[in-house]
Amino acid sequence: MSSLLILGAGGHAKVIAETALASGVVSSISFLDDRYPLPFVLGWPVIGPLAMALQSSIISQFDIALVGIGHAATRLFWIEKLQSAGYNLPVLLMHPILDISICSDRPCFCGFCSGRRPSPGLHWNWRHPQYWLQR
Repeated sequence: MSSLLILGAGGHAKVIAETALASGVVSSISFLDDRYPLPFVLGWPVIGPLAMALQSSIISQFDIALVGIGHAATRLFWIEKLQSAGYNLPVLLMHPILDISICSDRPCFCGFCSGRRPSPGLHWNWRHPQYWLQR
């Protein structure tokens, strides 16, 4: 089992933690957030501010790192920083009970990427380029 470092400790980070645990990919999780000190998040520690992610002592402790920050530009900034620092950044993390809907002749995620509650007719086609640009 692997140890996971998640940057951020808000809603996005909680979803990542929950998904990683449910998928059996990790055995332990730690968070970094600039609002440090924070209480535990889903029972896992917040160990310091985001900048700590670039310290060699932190890099050596974690097998996997993910960015759980909602703001897209900030998320991309940290993804690039983590890649440069040598972290293993998984491309895909999927919850084991993810429900994929089949719409007409192509698979889609209903409301999955929208940030809104699913509504009738709201479908995000995984083949659509805009879907991948959001990843």
